[in-house]
Formats: sequence, structure tokens, C-alpha cells
Amino acid sequence: MSRPDLKHVETRTRTLARLLDDSRVRRFKRGRTLERLGYEVIEAAAEPASLTGQGACDLLLVEADQAPCALWTLDDLCRLGRAHWPHCAIVLLGADANGWPKARLAAAGIDEALHKSFAPEELRAVLLGVRHAAPVACEASPLDAPILDPHVLHGLERLGGAAFIAELIEQFVQECEALPKALETAALSGDAHAFGALLHALRSAAGNLGASRIFDRCLAWRETSAAELAVDGAARVAILRSDFTQTLIALRAFAR
Repeated sequence: MSRPDLKHVETRTRTLARLLDDSRVRRFKRGRTLERLGYEVIEAAAEPASLTGQGACDLLLVEADQAPCALWTLDDLCRLGRAHWPHCAIVLLGADANGWPKARLAAAGIDEALHKSFAPEELRAVLLGVRHAAPVACEASPLDAPILDPHVLHGLERLGGAAFIAELIEQFVQECEALPKALETAALSGDAHAFGALLHALRSAAGNLGASRIFDRCLAWRETSAAELAVDGAARVAILRSDFTQTLIALRAFAR
């Protein structure tokens, strides 16, 4: 789909969004993202049947891979949304979103599909292209972002307590500690596809914990070419190693 010029988009506040996702962590994260985009999240439900349908809605954001939604067809999900909010935008999120046939989505009345590990600006661009969605605004994060986003961490702490934060940190370590070495291997071999896929995995894990610097670095380098890897691939891996080490230190200090 074509991407509009984001520099001249009028920002609206009080645009209303609802979330459908069975993960409370993802509901929290995506709620924060939507707030940055100018939306007010007025409902976040774990399953379709839990949506109240009360009040207006400009956007319904649905995690299509979750277990409750797996039992629903695209038509069912769309019918549910349109029954309550006939003019809202319906956007599905999923690991295989890029492979979903556009014609099938359109036939079901789904406005757009996006990979579940989206960046805020990716969602912004999609929403600007959806016919029902209100204009939104999102400032790009600087490359030299703080190591951690304390708002995300404090929100997660309020959500599940200190033990929950500690569990998420250890999960982050288990998922990511081997990635710097894998990135180095991809960089040395000039495998831009593998390098990008590894950055995507690291970015997704970083986003779960508010690891801002890693997230922004991976986002900035996600389209690294083979030519760029040949020139500064080793330097980029060294920077990411340093970011990863500093992030672990900061996370464990926060969890004490």
C-alpha cells in the first residue's frame, strides 16, 4: 500500500482504540504504543467475547495468533467489530501477517494486517493508510536513546510485581545471549537476510522490557545491506554487544 507523507498530517487527540490480546504484557505494551500515536485505549480484552461494545471506537487492534482468536474466523472477528463499531478500523497482528492474502482480508472486512513485532512508526504508517483511522503522530526515537524506558518497566512492575520483572529479565537473557555471536557470524559472511532476521528477534525481545537503546538500534539497522555489512558489520556488532551488556546491567540494577 502507498505510504502518505507523514510530515503534514494533522494530529487528533481523543481517538479511541480497543485491544484484543490474551497476553497482559502485550496489552500493556501495545496500549503504550497507541498512546504515543495519539490514541486513547478505552478497553483491553483477553478474548473476543469479553469486549463490551459500549461507547465509540476508532480502532480495533487484534492479536490474531492468540488462542481465543484462533477459534474465530476472520469473518467472525470482523463481524464482531462491525456489529459494535461500524466505522472503526480493524487491524490484525500476527507472525504470518505478511503472508496473509490481501484479497482474503478485504473480503472479510479487515482493513490491514501487520507483523506482531511491529515498530510504532510501522503501525502509524498503516493507520494513516486505513480509510477509517484518524490521523496519528509519532516522533521517531533518536538512535542514542536511553538504555531503558523506565515507564515501561514501572508499568510492568505494577502489572506483575518484582518477581514478574525478574522473570522477564531472565527470559530476555535466555532468548538473546546467543544473538551477538550469531550477528557476528552473519556479518562476517555478509548474510544481510540473516543479520536482519536476528535484529528483528533482538528488537522484539528488547521491546518487551523497554530496552530502548537496543530496540532503536535494531530498528535503525534492520535494512542493513550486504555492502554495509562488508564496510561496518563488525563495528555494528561491537556496538550491539556493548548495548546488550549495558542493558543487562541496567535491568538487573532495576530489579534489585
